[in-house]
Amino acid sequence: MFQEGDQTDVVNLMNLIFSRARFDVRLWSWKYKSAPRGFLAVVAELDGKIVGHMGLQLVDMKVGKNVITGSQACDLCVHPDYLRQGMFLAMGKALMKAASENEVLLTYGFPNEPAYYGHLKYGWFDVAMIQNLVTYLDTHKVAIGQFKILNRIEPLIEKSSKFIDWLLSRRRRYSHPSIENLELTTISRFDESVDQLWSETSKNLGIAVVRDHRYMNWRYMSRPDIRYSVFIAKKNRQVEGYIVFFARKSGDRNVGHIVDILGASKDALLCLINAVIADLSRQHVDSIRCWMQSGFLEYNALREMGFIPSFASSFVPKGVRGRLIARINSKAIFQPYKDAKKWYVTSGDSDLV
Repeated sequence: MFQEGDQTDVVNLMNLIFSRARFDVRLWSWKYKSAPRGFLAVVAELDGKIVGHMGLQLVDMKVGKNVITGSQACDLCVHPDYLRQGMFLAMGKALMKAASENEVLLTYGFPNEPAYYGHLKYGWFDVAMIQNLVTYLDTHKVAIGQFKILNRIEPLIEKSSKFIDWLLSRRRRYSHPSIENLELTTISRFDESVDQLWSETSKNLGIAVVRDHRYMNWRYMSRPDIRYSVFIAKKNRQVEGYIVFFARKSGDRNVGHIVDILGASKDALLCLINAVIADLSRQHVDSIRCWMQSGFLEYNALREMGFIPSFASSFVPKGVRGRLIARINSKAIFQPYKDAKKWYVTSGDSDLV
């Protein structure tokens, strides 16, 4: 099991394996040590050197009318010199044993393709492929960036893109309601008022990470490497909804991400989404993305505001598209978790953004 002092070697291993992100001890400390419910982690060691790691972020999870201890599996990595020696499976089994001993009843994760097949070998199961919804603010830039071959017909693409942008903007404009007494503000910290919102809205959610103010401040306000923005909608001094978002540059692209959204009414959600689109438009993003399962009020509001299932995501490896898997440590509660329609999941429930 992970011991205090292992974090430096673990961070070095992560940086060796995960080429897209740079970790440091400060980020590790936020991700694991500062997590409100704590963490569990296992390492593989050889001659005093850490050559493997797998971690769990512990979270409160609402399941039906109950709140249980759940967890997200994160940062599974094996040193390249020690692949295909059974380390993956051994670490996974050891960590799940520790989770069961600590009464962590449920673990979920968003694995890449190799990890996905490894997890299936010791009791994990598919839940869903989370939909990646997107709306476009600059379709031309998206198309040229996504499909380089289109450069050959760029004038035609540019004209078509402007027409698509015009159609989407009209749809967003006509979907935006005018609501009296609804106040939109930005915040730098969540307070107890979000707990009341969670108490009301969670009645309509089957399975979800508990979004109370303690969790929200840790997840979005304390992360050291990403600066999230938050809009709160209030009506008669009561919180009606919130939305968390940020923009990220990727080469020539500038993409907006809605990482969490929750609302007590569709009108509040439409106003929040409209405010985010306006804010990210000023930041010159070319598109805005959001993970969201169908069947929820938030999904319907996003669709009304011009968000559509991402066509481009069909060309991205499945492990990057929000494949949600889970493992149950109690047979008594196994069956309800297999129904994908019960899970309320956004990209903020992952460690990918």
